[in-house]
Amino acid sequence: MFRNMLSLTPQNKERFRQLINSMATIRGVPDTAVAPLAVAMAAPGFHAAPVAEKLQPLVNHPGVYFDSTKLDKKEDVAGFSNFVRAELKRLRLRELTEEEWQKTPGRPVLSVSYSPRRDTAGCIIPYSVSFSIKEEVVLTRDPSVKITAVVWSAFSKENLAIAHFTHLDALRDLMEKFSKDYGIANTKKEASH
Repeated sequence: MFRNMLSLTPQNKERFRQLINSMATIRGVPDTAVAPLAVAMAAPGFHAAPVAEKLQPLVNHPGVYFDSTKLDKKEDVAGFSNFVRAELKRLRLRELTEEEWQKTPGRPVLSVSYSPRRDTAGCIIPYSVSFSIKEEVVLTRDPSVKITAVVWSAFSKENLAIAHFTHLDALRDLMEKFSKDYGIANTKKEASH
């Protein structure tokens, strides 16, 4: 019986669920009591789904939560958070409030980090800037396990060959890459409709 249920299309599974629910004589059973069964049934269906293209997580993205508190405390990168927020607005990618973020599936978080230039034993370690979006995801083999995964990221560092390449230039490069990928992902979506 379960093998037959697993082979149903998602639409037919929903119809079947509604039929069973309408005939059920026992109601109010907590989800925790049937969770192991749901996990066992869901895993094979997730396994069969194709792996998404690299930019698919950006399609129709609901927005990101961006806590710039740590970044704003660093004097070297004053203005980074304002630049990022302006770019998010330009891209029409919502910056979620903490309350909205808590209610958004996956709880997407945008992070920008900066590591300053250092001199170690006469060697110059260039500054670096990274930009990433992380979301909560479930494992295909066991949908009861949720982890945080990077859905988009990029990294830039000081170009020692260009004297006037600043850390803001590095951030601009990252935002250009993100803007391009976000545009490509959402242009494909519009073209497919």
